[in-house]
Amino acid sequence: MRVSSFVWPVDETVQPDDQRLDQKSTLVEFILEPSGNGSKLTIRESGFEKLPKNKSVQAFRDNEGGWDAQTKNIRDFLE
Repeated sequence: MRVSSFVWPVDETVQPDDQRLDQKSTLVEFILEPSGNGSKLTIRESGFEKLPKNKSVQAFRDNEGGWDAQTKNIRDFLE
């Protein structure tokens, strides 16, 4: 299994050295593991519960739509 991850800020003003980065971002993980004759890719985004209430619902909705588009792009590229 291979895992790659990054932090996704929900506020465009967030800087990497921000002391409250965990309260202003989510964690995105790409998990690649063998599956039969191929591979299985799992994309997981977590940390919405740490965001301020006024941002968490909108961030989830925005990112959910974005991941639909990105998984289609990945599928199209691999096929």
